[in-house]
Amino acid sequence: MKRLITLFFVILIAGCAMAQKNYDFSAECESGQTLYYEITSSAKPYTVEVVSELNNRLKHYNTYPTGNIIIPQYVTYNGEKYSVTRIGIGAFGGCSGLTSITIPNSVTIIGDRAFSGCTGLTSIIIPESVTSIKNDAFAECSGLSSISIPNSVTSIGSTVFNNTAWYNTQPDGILILDGWCVGYKGVEPTGSLTIQEGIKGIANRAFIECSQLTSISIPNTTKIIGEETFYNCSKLTSISIPNSVTSIGERAFSRCNGLISVTIPKSVTNIGEWAFGNVLNVIYDGNAKGRPWGARTVNGIIDDGFVFSDSKKQILSHILATKPTLQFLIQ
Repeated sequence: MKRLITLFFVILIAGCAMAQKNYDFSAECESGQTLYYEITSSAKPYTVEVVSELNNRLKHYNTYPTGNIIIPQYVTYNGEKYSVTRIGIGAFGGCSGLTSITIPNSVTIIGDRAFSGCTGLTSIIIPESVTSIKNDAFAECSGLSSISIPNSVTSIGSTVFNNTAWYNTQPDGILILDGWCVGYKGVEPTGSLTIQEGIKGIANRAFIECSQLTSISIPNTTKIIGEETFYNCSKLTSISIPNSVTSIGERAFSRCNGLISVTIPKSVTNIGEWAFGNVLNVIYDGNAKGRPWGARTVNGIIDDGFVFSDSKKQILSHILATKPTLQFLIQ
């Protein structure tokens, strides 16, 4: 009986260990370390992302990689050549012994917490292939002082560089890095705020829940307003979106209950889901397609969950009879 119980626990422990596996296959890289990969496309073109060894947020590896890591552009598995296009969620999180990382030109996305807590990293070169850097990708990399964001990047998550050596040497206020407003440091802003000229994008959640912010000036160089950028800025009453902006992220102005009306320029071609949740009225004469924006009215007409399509003449809703002052003529 004792042997049966022992065997049961051995099988149980082995099963738990197997359940922690986080990858489809592994391979040794040029720098000698074993990297782990998850297949993201099993049809041509074959693609993979780099992932951690274990599916456990507290422990990513049995033995954490150290030193210099060179991620390959391609890796072969079962006779097929896979392109490495992503660095996955938490792929190198907590690898404090990692001193340098080479990211290939095939990578387009750096995932959430991909390098968070890599305290031994002092510099990072992000290749021109990368278009998106997700939340907390380099957060808590306390030795990271040299960072360069390429022009190819069109989306930056929240608190990507918080508590890096670079972050810790920045003065309080708006944080600017390579033409991106990546956040705000120190006591939250109050009253009016002006973002400096030359900014091309505002990162996700950059000013989230800045409850004392009443107005903000965005420069006419800005193209991207990220997700939840001004979410729940409840006292925000004035916002001017310049005609340089092409994309407004999900919930960017949601719960800004002080906003009576927001005019969106025709230059905007992408508007995320609930970007204007609870905003009283949105004025727009462009061609953005997408999910419901959440505004109570669009051009003075009840949005009612409607997905704005090719033309304002296609709005499928009814006139807000109870608030005639908000009824705007649609020519």
